[in-house]
Amino acid sequence: MDVEIFTLCDFAQNNGGKLVLVGPFDVILSAKAPHVHHACSVALRLRFQKSEEGKHELKLNILDLDGTRIVNELSGELDVKIHPGFLGQAVDIVFQIPNLQLPKFGTYALTLTWDRNHQRSVPFSVIEKKLTE
Repeated sequence: MDVEIFTLCDFAQNNGGKLVLVGPFDVILSAKAPHVHHACSVALRLRFQKSEEGKHELKLNILDLDGTRIVNELSGELDVKIHPGFLGQAVDIVFQIPNLQLPKFGTYALTLTWDRNHQRSVPFSVIEKKLTE
């Protein structure tokens, strides 16, 4: 499996086989903590080879620097099937996380686990935006 896209964004949708991403980010500016990011999505595009057909377990977590989960683990099972005549294909996966609560300023990580193996981590930060007078 190759991870082609793995990002946090304001909105994501699979629209007729096309992955639509709006506002991918890795920094959130906030005047206060905790910060609530009202519209948040996780978007993935995973590419599989014919040899990877079958059922697989997927888990996503958002962790702070201490390794504490910020939201409940997002998980599911994916049954990979490659179209006849294809050597491989991409699968788009979108998770919506409404009202993502980030308790403090600092760095977080979005993590991807596939069949109990860590595949990828994407860091992102919540930074204090100072109000000017």
